[in-house]
Amino acid sequence: MSSTAFTRLPHPGPATEERVAEVLAAPGFGKYFTDHMVTVSWDAARGWHDATVGPYQPLSIDPSGCR
Repeated sequence: MSSTAFTRLPHPGPATEERVAEVLAAPGFGKYFTDHMVTVSWDAARGWHDATVGPYQPLSIDPSGCR
């Protein structure tokens, strides 16, 4: 099994300690979301690569991706 190294990109506006405390006081599935996400690229030549933990952002999907 191979391992993948992750690059970490800090969030430009992380949650405050007060906000974290508020969420942890009454957590709920689908109620709160992390301010970070993981993205990893894949292609046939390199396999999985360029793993990154970075700020939460919209996903970009190619329109032909439904095939």
